[in-house]
Amino acid sequence: EEHGLAPGRAALATGCYHVGGTLGGLIMSLLLDRFGVIVIAILFVLAAPLVAAIGQPGLPFGVLASLVGLSGFCVLGAQFGNNATAGLLYPTAIRSQGVGWAFAVGRFGSIVGPLAGAALVAMKLPLKLLFLAPAAPMLVGAVGAAWLARLCFVRFRGLQLDDAPA
Repeated sequence: EEHGLAPGRAALATGCYHVGGTLGGLIMSLLLDRFGVIVIAILFVLAAPLVAAIGQPGLPFGVLASLVGLSGFCVLGAQFGNNATAGLLYPTAIRSQGVGWAFAVGRFGSIVGPLAGAALVAMKLPLKLLFLAPAAPMLVGAVGAAWLARLCFVRFRGLQLDDAPA
């Protein structure tokens, strides 16, 4: 309501997130192949201020929709990148178990995130603070992705993923 969006415009802005996410996922595959896993950390770093900016009151609809689309590109692109790299970062002997655990932790986050968001909304926080809260996990994701890049560098002697035995 602080943005004063009609329901149709709100739905359009929400759709921008998923369009951006789809493009992020597609482009992520190209970026991962060319630059390696560091791209995931970069997308998380870019996502934090984009997500936080969505909550700024008084944004024109075009700016808001662009921020939402770019947020989707970065957040979902990074998530797709994590999913794509999970199978290659674990040694073959424990790959299925490692990927299973990685996806389980992601599912846990997809349950806890909306619960935390609902709790923040129930606290009647201003819109600006509601979008600062999800920006923080993006920075945590950036640190985690940088750590994965380090693991990749140690295992594969570079940032490119390779399925060769370690």
